[in-house]
Amino acid sequence: MIRIFGKTKLKWDGFILRPIRISDLQGYFECYEGKDIKQAFLHISKNTNEAKKELKIKINDFKKKKPLGESFAIEVEGICRLC
Repeated sequence: MIRIFGKTKLKWDGFILRPIRISDLQGYFECYEGKDIKQAFLHISKNTNEAKKELKIKINDFKKKKPLGESFAIEVEGICRLC
């Protein structure tokens, strides 16, 4: 497992893997709007305010020494892809 902290990024072949940021909010929210996704998760944010709170929790957890999980974004040619 590779741990990525702060502003560190992994770059290869036109792709960038980086920790998720609050600026990724809209894409993060849109990823969970699909019917199949909603069936797979127990809780889905109903609006961007809920998604923002959830994203902040994930970002703050990521900063801990032993986080519960990690969330990443993939950038392809400068465009962020979260789904």
